[in-house]
Amino acid sequence: MGDLLEQVKTTCCQLDNNKVTTRKKAEEQLTYLLNNSSLVARLDNTVSAEGTGREWSWQDVFRTSFSYLRKEVDKIVEDMNKDKQGKTSATSRESKKRVVIGLLKLVIRNARKHLNWSSVLQDLLMMLEQPYT
Repeated sequence: MGDLLEQVKTTCCQLDNNKVTTRKKAEEQLTYLLNNSSLVARLDNTVSAEGTGREWSWQDVFRTSFSYLRKEVDKIVEDMNKDKQGKTSATSRESKKRVVIGLLKLVIRNARKHLNWSSVLQDLLMMLEQPYT
C-alpha cells in the first residue's frame, strides 16, 4: 500500500509541472487513484506529512490539488487574454473548468473528515477574491 501512497505523492507533484500535458495526465491519474477505496482508507489513516518526510496525508493532497486549480485558472485566463477565441474554445474552457473543479471536489469529498477546514476555507475565500473565479 505504501507504493500507492508514493504514487499519490508523485502524481500530486506532477500537478505543479509547467507542461500542460504533464498536468493533465497527473490529474487523470490522481482521479483514478482517488477512486480506489483501499487507497482512500490508507490516506484516511495517515498523519500530516508537511515538512516531516512521512507519508502524504489528505491535507497534502488538498494543498497540491488546490495549487493545480490556481495554475489552471491562470492558464485559462491567459488563454482568454491572448485573443478573443471562438465558440469551440469557450466550450473547451468550460470543459477544462469542470475537470479542474471536479478534481478538487473529489479530494474534498473523500477527505472531508481529515482536512484542516480553516485552511481550506481560507484558500477557497482567497480564490473568490480573484476576478475570474
